[in-house]
Amino acid sequence: MERKVTVFSNRKDRVPTGEICAAMAARGTPVEWVSMISDQSPEEAAAWTFGAFYPEGEKRDTTKIDVTFQTADDYFVVDDFRQEMLAALKKPEHEAAARGVQTVYSVSVRASLLAPGKSFDAAFDRTVRNLVVLLAEAGQGLIEDEDGAHHLPADYASQGRLV
Repeated sequence: MERKVTVFSNRKDRVPTGEICAAMAARGTPVEWVSMISDQSPEEAAAWTFGAFYPEGEKRDTTKIDVTFQTADDYFVVDDFRQEMLAALKKPEHEAAARGVQTVYSVSVRASLLAPGKSFDAAFDRTVRNLVVLLAEAGQGLIEDEDGAHHLPADYASQGRLV
């Protein structure tokens, strides 16, 4: 089972992985970007190609945070989908945050890798939540949780456990 949160960002360019790592460390939840392509230069490895974030020093399958991205045009495929999402938003501040979406991030963790009856610990949950909030703040965007509810970054940051 996968837990997934979507971030709708108004920032056209992707947040650089180095910027994410530095900001996450400043928030007290340091992460590492690990490229999954072994023959890359350091510059290529730092780029958004094929890789994942891990809490610093914890490179295990159960601590892998997958972050994928696509342009809003690719995500919505046709403009009708974008209009449907905007129409479904119930708060004016959510609609305002989503109106100029340029990039869409999907942040996911694999709960199926945990032992039966186990959940992610509070430290990992805080790391994932901080990463989601950071991406939304960097693009003045909107967060859609796995239940389809929408949140501004400050509201989402103050909520309970993610997973």
